Amino acid sequence: MKFAVEATIMAWHVRNLDEEREAFVNLTEFGHQCFSRLCKSFGISRKTGHKWCSRYKAAGKICKPLEDQSRRPHNSHAIGEQVRGKVLRLRAQYGWGAPRLAAFLKAAGISIGHTTSIQF
Repeated sequence: MKFAVEATIMAWHVRNLDEEREAFVNLTEFGHQCFSRLCKSFGISRKTGHKWCSRYKAAGKICKPLEDQSRRPHNSHAIGEQVRGKVLRLRAQYGWGAPRLAAFLKAAGISIGHTTSIQF
C-alpha cells in the first residue's frame, strides 16, 4: 500500500512582532470589535493591549513606540565608597546584620535600605 504525500504550499503571511502590535492598535482604533475579543484573538492580555494602545497614543514623534522597551531601572541606588566602607567596617567590628546596620546608619544621618547593606 502506497501513500501519496503531496507537498502543500501554504501562503502564510509572516509578520514580525512590531507589525502585529501595530495591526492590533489599528484595529482597536476602528472600534468594530470588543476590546477583550480583540486581545484574545491576538493572544495577549487586556493589560498588555491597553499598554500598547496607550504607548501608541502617547508616542508623538517616537519612531517605533511599540518596540520592547528596556527593563533597566531609570535611577540608580548606588551608594558612595565612604558609606560602603563604613558598612563593611561596622559589619566586621560588630557582626551586625542588615537591619541593624541600616538603623545605625540612619541614626547617624545616612539613609540606606537594609537590602543595600547586605549586598556588600
